Amino acid sequence: MHTDIKPDNVLVFKEGDIYVGKVIDFGFACFGASDTTKVNIPAVSPVWKAPEVHRYAGYGNDQQSFTIGEAKRIDAFSFGKVCAWILFWDDHSLEDLSELSPPFELDTALVRQLLQPERSTGLTDQFVNAMQLKLEGFFHSSYISDPEQRMPFHTLSRQLTGIIRAWEVEYVLHLAFAQPDM
Repeated sequence: MHTDIKPDNVLVFKEGDIYVGKVIDFGFACFGASDTTKVNIPAVSPVWKAPEVHRYAGYGNDQQSFTIGEAKRIDAFSFGKVCAWILFWDDHSLEDLSELSPPFELDTALVRQLLQPERSTGLTDQFVNAMQLKLEGFFHSSYISDPEQRMPFHTLSRQLTGIIRAWEVEYVLHLAFAQPDM
């Protein structure tokens, strides 16, 4: 577990024709033998942490004890919040999103607004609507306040990868079979 996922710790750069994200700063990362192993998580960057971390913030606790399994779900919440910041950075500053009180509720209007330009590319409304539902589902899965109900990081990562791949395939097929203007 990284335990400090936030925009400052994610580098995004271009490799060839694709953008790649790399997580950096593993100073607070922890590893354990099993999901029940206890680890201490520093109370740093609380605005990017899950609600269960906030429960203890402000009580003089500079470290909190969680199991590895719990820490994975804390990272999942932070991952979802960082993904929202990356997608909507034009609409909100870093400070705007970081100041939202947990649980961070994704405004579905932002997802619709994000996908609106895609409707003008000729992609079918059915496909764009399906992508909207998948993105909203991704964010809902990462922002669930109850950590036991929240999807683990590896599941969210696969879900997001699937959304991106479906988008790429549909877009390439659209370009390949688009009728040229007469």
